[in-house]
Amino acid sequence: MQSTVVETVMQITQPPSLKHLLAVFLAVGVTFSVLERLRPAMRRCPIRPGMAVDVAYWLFTPIVTKSITSLMLVCAAFVMYLMLGWPLTAAALDGFGPLRRQPLWLQAFEMLITADFIGYWIHRGFHYGWFWKIHAVHHSPRQLDWLSAYRMHPLNDAGSRVAQTLPLLAVGFSPMVLIPYVPFIVIYVVFLHANIRCSFGPLKYALVSPSYHRWHHTSDEEGLDCNFATMFPIWDILFGTVHMPNREPVGFGVKDDAVPEGFVGQMLHPFGWKNPAAAADRSGGVESFTDGPTACRALLPTRS
Repeated sequence: MQSTVVETVMQITQPPSLKHLLAVFLAVGVTFSVLERLRPAMRRCPIRPGMAVDVAYWLFTPIVTKSITSLMLVCAAFVMYLMLGWPLTAAALDGFGPLRRQPLWLQAFEMLITADFIGYWIHRGFHYGWFWKIHAVHHSPRQLDWLSAYRMHPLNDAGSRVAQTLPLLAVGFSPMVLIPYVPFIVIYVVFLHANIRCSFGPLKYALVSPSYHRWHHTSDEEGLDCNFATMFPIWDILFGTVHMPNREPVGFGVKDDAVPEGFVGQMLHPFGWKNPAAAADRSGGVESFTDGPTACRALLPTRS
């Protein structure tokens, strides 16, 4: 019984089997490819530069990256439970404190809001200093679609997941609530990166949409360092980082960080490896990605 909590956390983050991964990749790929053809935000050839790298990430991220994240999260949760003196028994799966007395459906609703709030600040943090070198890999695609959603450095995934999950467990949320949350947010993130013309109309400031998130990935000067929220734009509204005009951004990608085009180069990028060819190739491709727009810039520190 002492391993119950650890086993649950491992269940939440365990990598899928190759058979399961290929089935999900096929199902997601067909679904979003059809949607992108029916309601494209930007009309372009389905075959684009960087697709091979993104396919590699769809294999690497669920298997290797998730294994790293799982190991770090299990170790961190185990240490936190020991430090707080909480038992690692089946009773811990119901949570702690006042939250323990709430039904799981209510915990799920509260956790969705809390996790998004925590994720907002983690996301902002990844845009500065050395953390930006890690997160820039995710911003490197110069064309955004569903396939580019999984382009994520392992340190980005592991760091953000640990920093987001531990506070949720520490305040007393049941680990069981995380089980349906993780696959939901994974699919939602793929949806946000899809090349789909969707802003949710009158609800565009209630839920983050693909149009909303594209402004986060833009290299256009007016939209830099904005729209950090994953689910609820209210955080961007409250903290002055919202930018949602009634049009689509033009450019995407990262210029000043010169993220390499290749998979290996991107893995080494946070550690100072530069690809001169990539930097030269990008020099005329996108706008500068250094400062946020006026509305956002006032609240944001300077990148270094």
